[in-house]
Amino acid sequence: MSTTENTVGIFQLGTDRLTATLNQSGYQTVFDITSESFSEFEKNNSEIPSSDAKEIYKLAVQRTENLLMLFKAWKLHNDPVVQGIPKLSSYTGMQGMRSALQRSLGGGANFEDLFPERSPEGYAESSSIQSLFSPGRYLTVLYKIARQLHNSEDKLHIDNRRPDLQALILSEDNMNTEVSSLDILLDVLQPDRSSTLTSLKDTYYPMTLPYDDDLMQINAVAESHSTNLIGIWDTLLDTQRNFILQDPSAVCQISNLRKSSSHNRKASDESILITGEEFYLETDNDQLFLANKIETGSSISAHITSGRPPSAAITPAKFQLIYYSVRGEYFLRVAEDVSIDGKLLTNCYLTSDNGKNNNTAGPYCLMNQVNNNSKPAARHLPVQIERVTDTSIRIFVPQSGYFGLGETIGVNWENPLALNLDSADALTFTLKKNETGDETISVSEVMPPIADTTPSPPTRETLSLTPNSFQLLVNPHPTVEDIANHYNVKTAKNLNSADLIHVLNNVDNFCLKTELSFNRLLELTMQKDYQTKSNEYKSRFLKFGSAANVPVSTYGAVFLTGTEETPLWVKQYDSAGNEIETPVLNFTADNIVPLAGRVEKLVRLAHNTGLSFEQLDWLITNASKTVIEHGRKIILDRPVLGALAEFTRLNKCYGITSDMFATFIGEINTYAEAGKQSFYQATFSNIDGTTIPLGESLQFAIDKQGLYESICCGAMGVTADEFSRIGAYCFGDTTQQISADETSLAQLYRLGKIPQMFGLSFGEAELLWKTMASGEDTLLRTIGTNPRSLQTLDIIRCTEVLLQWMDTHQLDVTSLQAMVTNQYSGTATPELYNFLAKVYQSTISVARISRVNDQHNLPVEKIYRTLATEFNLKANVMAQIVNWIDKTNPEFTSKDFWDKLHWYFSTDHEDVLTTLEEQPDLLKWCQQISQYVLIVRWCGLNEQELTMMIEHPEQLLNGYNSVPKPSIYLLLVLSRLKEWEQRIQISSDEALRYFAQVNSKNVNSNAAIKLLAHIHGWNEGDTASMNNYLLGEDAYPKNFEQLFTLESWVNLGKQLNVGSRTLGELVELIVEDETAENTNLITSVAQSLMATV
Repeated sequence: MSTTENTVGIFQLGTDRLTATLNQSGYQTVFDITSESFSEFEKNNSEIPSSDAKEIYKLAVQRTENLLMLFKAWKLHNDPVVQGIPKLSSYTGMQGMRSALQRSLGGGANFEDLFPERSPEGYAESSSIQSLFSPGRYLTVLYKIARQLHNSEDKLHIDNRRPDLQALILSEDNMNTEVSSLDILLDVLQPDRSSTLTSLKDTYYPMTLPYDDDLMQINAVAESHSTNLIGIWDTLLDTQRNFILQDPSAVCQISNLRKSSSHNRKASDESILITGEEFYLETDNDQLFLANKIETGSSISAHITSGRPPSAAITPAKFQLIYYSVRGEYFLRVAEDVSIDGKLLTNCYLTSDNGKNNNTAGPYCLMNQVNNNSKPAARHLPVQIERVTDTSIRIFVPQSGYFGLGETIGVNWENPLALNLDSADALTFTLKKNETGDETISVSEVMPPIADTTPSPPTRETLSLTPNSFQLLVNPHPTVEDIANHYNVKTAKNLNSADLIHVLNNVDNFCLKTELSFNRLLELTMQKDYQTKSNEYKSRFLKFGSAANVPVSTYGAVFLTGTEETPLWVKQYDSAGNEIETPVLNFTADNIVPLAGRVEKLVRLAHNTGLSFEQLDWLITNASKTVIEHGRKIILDRPVLGALAEFTRLNKCYGITSDMFATFIGEINTYAEAGKQSFYQATFSNIDGTTIPLGESLQFAIDKQGLYESICCGAMGVTADEFSRIGAYCFGDTTQQISADETSLAQLYRLGKIPQMFGLSFGEAELLWKTMASGEDTLLRTIGTNPRSLQTLDIIRCTEVLLQWMDTHQLDVTSLQAMVTNQYSGTATPELYNFLAKVYQSTISVARISRVNDQHNLPVEKIYRTLATEFNLKANVMAQIVNWIDKTNPEFTSKDFWDKLHWYFSTDHEDVLTTLEEQPDLLKWCQQISQYVLIVRWCGLNEQELTMMIEHPEQLLNGYNSVPKPSIYLLLVLSRLKEWEQRIQISSDEALRYFAQVNSKNVNSNAAIKLLAHIHGWNEGDTASMNNYLLGEDAYPKNFEQLFTLESWVNLGKQLNVGSRTLGELVELIVEDETAENTNLITSVAQSLMATV
């Protein structure tokens, strides 16, 4: 570092003369100057020019403030607690500095003693007048001192921390110009031709890394435009439409095929077979058997039958589920010790045949082995498992169908099992542990435990992760090298577990590596005590109703412990229980890699989410138990991280706690520390402190509900009648009572709490969910019936999107249901009768006919006009409404409506309402007319819009050729159409003619582009570019939905000031495969966005 001192020119008097003048006036330090106000200082130094006095006082104030801050920092660094943290402690290697510090501790809060007037090191006193006029020299000496504080190889050395200082040339300009800490940071991280910042993407220590600056830039630019990456994806992919169009009840429950990520391919290349527990299958009390053994050369096969076949050569079918990593799929295999007629069926995998034993594929299930190969062959079929209950499943074969009964072939082969059945004909199998069938086995036990490592960009963004940190979290098999890298354990060659144990079993080292305090480490392990062997492996938590501390593997550190026999533990005693000097950890060669791997996952997640280790463990445990592919293991992978991301979102939006969220997908928390209430106790207790005992029976019949049921109603915020209905949704219509436990109470609680989260009563939510499921209670039963399921989160998201749209358009649940219902009342009300009477009387009055006249001569226009008058609409609009009903309801015609109406009112009836109820079609049609009118009035549709929807639905909806019936999706599109008409630059009538024009043969792509640019006021070149990217060069929007997508992209491009290429790359960033983690893609998007700033 060099210095150029040029302070003399600042003052009218020279610095030497000013120093002498100030000393003569009694000012020895800058503290002397700032002890006075400026007016006093100027008065006491009248011989100094006013401009010099002002500048001196300003510099003195700045220097005083800096010195005081430095002194406070110095004291903090020498605090005994901070001294124990090497990164923060301040070690001074010079005796002069140490002695000066000791002298200063007894004085005031200044540096008079810290820096003598002329110290042996040869620098000026920091507070002296001389240093005030020579800041460059003072800074240079401080830099010289700082270089001696650490070894040159140390990361804390000044040249390593601030490499920019060494080559800095001091001048008047840079000494008097403030530099922001951000500028300094960027200079350090982005020096010329350096990859320091880029390297942070692949740096895992400390555990706040990796850091992806490109992703940070993308989010920063998005934030500057009042959005974020997830908001951009929502616009580009139109997630609102996707959620509303999607049937939430159809969310796939079948185990999905898992794509191996780049981090998992090495394992896949090694052809790993992962097996679950052996099991038998039973359906409708009939056990599955293997029969019809076939041997051909090196192959052996057997068919599967339901029930014992009459053939002599049979054996009970004992199976295993196998996960084959090369194909990334599950396979059904015969267990190893199964044989027929002394012939082992080892390595027989599922395939199919036509039942004729001619090696031809067909609909029947065949267990086949080829060349005694232990791995599935190309002809063997993968299976997907659908969990029905905890001990029952359905089996699906991709490209074929479900397991079910096939057609009987021959006397000796009855009830053969087929694999091409539809869902409605699929068999449900009960999992049996033994041949006798007297003991069941759970789905989690038979499933091979597999982690899904597929990238999930939305989850990654919600949790503020980078691609590499996401893969670190979902990696199920870290290596010794991974742990050493992530914990910054540096050893010689041939790194092994012993090296890790030597470093990480030291508590101080472990805390330094993880940046945890000792207390936080105890929170991580969840242990009750670390000094007493009698409390070994016990947590601080008690289960409600029990006085014993549960093991940490039961609550608190379930994920951390995993399948290890011994949990991670801090102990200050030896194997005999005798106290030792310092606490240590209990890593061993067998468990250090998996345990340390799970530790760093929890530490990183705690840093990103702000959750405690207890909350993280409870959420991960409940989420993992919902994934049948995890088997009996608690695994952190893509779906579990997705659940964590959804919790953080719901917590931010609605204040949902981790315990509340866990009840949505799993069980209710019954654990708490001694002297505290568990979430269960706090929720299911009344004002008198009475809590529902676990194991107590709860009745659903209203006349049998008592104290405990009323406590449930209070906890859920529902009435007794609603509680009874919730019980039916959760446990079936015939169930009258249940035993209260952690899962059953969670099932009940979620159906009461989720509506409250949205600000709805249960009745409103019940009506909304039925409306979303076309009048069925499918969603209610999906939420309530499944003890453990992530499907509830899909329903919550769909509901949330719909409610947000309804709120935007001021639409309540009752009105929505009235507009999209397909269920109509058969009750004749006085209001309905009066309406029909008015329609009839007005029609015959207008038509000037008597009740005995031939109604067949009545013009249809008269009915339209009458109905229009009753609904306060124009006759031409009413005509289109009736036309809409006519085309969506094959049972309705205007003539039939008038015929039934004329007959009813031209005939005398003893009881007009009873007779009206005998005309169900008339009642239904009347309600349909009111329903369709309600839609038209809510949307404000005119004749032109109705004509396009009815006569040319393909111009409104993408992929539609038939007239749309009322639905939430149709309402969404119609509301978007009306909003679009408000945004365009020309009249709506002219704009709507676009769709007829572009669907004619007279318009080419160039003409369509010009029309689009004219309608929206866009630049033709930009419009063509965006259109070509979305639809292709020779294509253009031919319906409103395609046009809406194009408009959304154009508007987003204008908002971000980017073109179609960048928007396309942003879409690629959300692809759930390795594409989303491509560094070049992320860098390209970041550069494009930053170029617009």
